[in-house]
Amino acid sequence: MLDKTLVAQIFQQLTAHPVYTAYIGEESREKSKEREIIKIIFSELMLPNDLFISHIEEYFNNWDDDAEMMEQLVLTFIQKPKSIKFNEIMSPDKWEFARTLLKTAIEKKDYCAELIKPKLKNWDAERIAQLDMVLMRMGLCELLYFDFTCVYAIKTEGRVALKENRLTFFVGVHNFVSADFGKSEIFQFTEDPFIF
Repeated sequence: MLDKTLVAQIFQQLTAHPVYTAYIGEESREKSKEREIIKIIFSELMLPNDLFISHIEEYFNNWDDDAEMMEQLVLTFIQKPKSIKFNEIMSPDKWEFARTLLKTAIEKKDYCAELIKPKLKNWDAERIAQLDMVLMRMGLCELLYFDFTCVYAIKTEGRVALKENRLTFFVGVHNFVSADFGKSEIFQFTEDPFIF
């Protein structure tokens, strides 16, 4: 996962930075100055670097949506390292929901496939991207097995996870399937797939 070219490029930029030059020239080390160097590396050298962004997007496809939040998280961590407990970033309720949804989606895979396949119209289920099928299955499981599910949230999560042309397909299939369960009114699909 480490891109040696990227690391070398950032290091070269760092060695030319005036704050780093002054920092290296000092004999003593202060936490505040070390923090400042780390902030410079992250905020001034990494985030504006196109090579870094493409590297991150290669591994984290939601970077566009999460970048601002991640920047805040990292800067908070740099400023107060002991203040962030990574094992508590997600609440126990959200972890439990995620575990239950995943378990349900796995257990109900065949049933959801039976609901989805007839609605695919001119599509062979084997030709649909696996990620699309997994997201449709998870969305169906939320609709069918979770009383507290917000349908708007399902559509929003689909919008974040899928590209524009695939979102229309995702919402369209959900419209057809949800209509079978008397829930068609909850998926008001417009011509613009990003207007809910």
